Amino acid sequence: MVKFLIISDMSKRNLYFDISSNLASSKIENEIIVLNIDSGKYLQIKGSGVFIWELIQEGKKSEKDILKKLIDVFDEDEVVLENDLNIFLNDAIEKGLLNEVIKNR
Repeated sequence: MVKFLIISDMSKRNLYFDISSNLASSKIENEIIVLNIDSGKYLQIKGSGVFIWELIQEGKKSEKDILKKLIDVFDEDEVVLENDLNIFLNDAIEKGLLNEVIKNR
């Protein structure tokens, strides 16, 4: 069963994501394959997902910061980008590739 994280108001939640330990990854051309070594679950990342994964690796771990960067870079409606980001994050969390952390201000 997939857990879906629904963000109704990005300004009220301060979500951060850490990359799980025990991962193996490989970048081939325009995609990244990330494998959770412990569970055997993997994610084939393409398109904007590669951009999101690389932002998380570089330290852009706040969901708000990632969404802002997506809006700055991609010529797409904010609602579409937020939905795509939520789908990506949910999939990565469900497969044990990312850990969700809620930080209070």
